[in-house]
Amino acid sequence: MMLDKEKLEALEEEFAEHPEGLELDNFVWLMKSAMQHSEEEEYDLVHGLCKLFNEIDINGDQHMEWKEFTQYIIDAVM
Repeated sequence: MMLDKEKLEALEEEFAEHPEGLELDNFVWLMKSAMQHSEEEEYDLVHGLCKLFNEIDINGDQHMEWKEFTQYIIDAVM
């Protein structure tokens, strides 16, 4: 999935509304909304997003902060 500038800004706004970070269900909903997928792909997408959440939540507090999310993106690009 590619996140264009518009989608990234929308994600940042959503994170700003949750200063303690997004919980898993919020993250999955948000990412599903940002991604185009078929009904057949939904199970695999949700499963992958759950795994991704746990990988990004480096401090293990069950909340994904904007800093964790952006650091993950930066690390993935490098």
